[in-house]
Amino acid sequence: MDLNELLQILENHFGKKARHYSLDTELNQIKCILYDSFVFKCQIDKRYGTFGGGIVLDDHESILINFFGKKLSLNSDELSIKSNLDIIDHYCRLRLPNKFIEMYNQSY
Repeated sequence: MDLNELLQILENHFGKKARHYSLDTELNQIKCILYDSFVFKCQIDKRYGTFGGGIVLDDHESILINFFGKKLSLNSDELSIKSNLDIIDHYCRLRLPNKFIEMYNQSY
């Protein structure tokens, strides 16, 4: 899977929940902002073809990869990636107040 295919999966899956995509072709990596609140970063490893991703926690780009005991799959098939994105989305929604999510959904 190439970076453009991964971007298409992200855009189709997250829709308006994700904005401000940036692609780094050298690292084969995509970043975006989820719910205007969380920096999400993912990539397809060039050497092994595995998926990696998580929520960026700080300026040093430490990444949260364990979401309430659920780890993201390394599989890079579309179904596995979508399952990973569901885990990320669920985590983000749990961290945000319901009023914020309601207003976000109304606004976008």
